[in-house]
Amino acid sequence: MELWKQGAEAKLYKTNFYGKPCIVKERFTKSYRHPILDKSLTAHRIKSEIRAMLRCRMNGILTPTVYFVNMESSCIYMEEMQDSLTVRDHIQNVQNAQDTAEAIETLTPLADAIGITLGIMHKQNIVHGDLTTSNMLLQGLLQEQRHRIKRCHSKAGGGQNERSQENHGWMIKDYRDKN
Repeated sequence: MELWKQGAEAKLYKTNFYGKPCIVKERFTKSYRHPILDKSLTAHRIKSEIRAMLRCRMNGILTPTVYFVNMESSCIYMEEMQDSLTVRDHIQNVQNAQDTAEAIETLTPLADAIGITLGIMHKQNIVHGDLTTSNMLLQGLLQEQRHRIKRCHSKAGGGQNERSQENHGWMIKDYRDKN
């Protein structure tokens, strides 16, 4: 596996999973924690993250498909979102290519789409916990994303009792801990 990115909570690797491009998110051991506590907390965070991704997907929010979870190695094998770019990079590209007024006009629909997506998540009691533009991937045409998000928003029902406060990522699509 090829190390792609590393953050404070995990390392991301690029590889293949049965011939499909894949990202492996490995939550690494925290040396300052007692080993038993660390293993328990890491397992809980992985389960919460997978559960939140599934709940997002069930409510029409695009998330990477989870292929496999290895609790022993604290790894999540998930779909690699090819031809995508972080929202942060997209914003920087727009700002570098356009004057301020044009950039605001270009980026406003993206801000709307992100707000709608977060509204759906919060309506379902899914709290992101680490919401930054570096933690969201933009894939495909924004118009398609906005149409899909609006359509899903109209389908999203009331909240559920389970509340997740872990750091999760999405899309608009997201891989956490990649900086």
